[in-house]
Amino acid sequence: AHRDYFEKGTNIMVEMFDDRIEITNFGGLVKGLKPEDFGKKSVLRNPNIANLLHRAGYIEKMGTGINKMKNLISEAGLPPIKFEFDNFFTVTFKRPIRKEISFFAENDKLLKTIDDTINDTINEPINEVVKKRLLKEILYIAKYGFITRAVIESISKISIATAKRDAFLLKKMGFIKFKGARKTGKYILSDKGKKILDSITLS
Repeated sequence: AHRDYFEKGTNIMVEMFDDRIEITNFGGLVKGLKPEDFGKKSVLRNPNIANLLHRAGYIEKMGTGINKMKNLISEAGLPPIKFEFDNFFTVTFKRPIRKEISFFAENDKLLKTIDDTINDTINEPINEVVKKRLLKEILYIAKYGFITRAVIESISKISIATAKRDAFLLKKMGFIKFKGARKTGKYILSDKGKKILDSITLS
């Protein structure tokens, strides 16, 4: 609905970097829309396509997309989105970067911390397989800034029920907290989780 179809020699580009994701589309702001009105007013570049997508239920056609993106990013605890528009329109999603924890000595420190935290907060025995799985999930959050139940299920190759159990354990231990809406939210590091990881990576 937003693309400038008069230019035939360009494609939409999605580029992934360690610190950001960039999506670029040809065609800057639509004629008549001032930079200061971006995200506040709606001007249709392709009204026929927009009407079709609206009737199909894919878009709202109310000019709420930009603010909805900003709100979802804020709810997820991620850095603000960067918008650039000249002849191209570029959206940059910054990825949260933490100092990556070594997969050797520092992992032993974190595994011991997990063990100590389990002993302090969980009133039941947790076997070594589960502890190492929780370690993997914490390392994922440390690297990417968040985790979801589906991601836990995928990276640990476990069932939905077990993934929910892992998330419950991490939350009960105080490593993570849930942020956002029930269906679209994510688990992010709690203040306690950040302090623990910082103490390990800085020691």
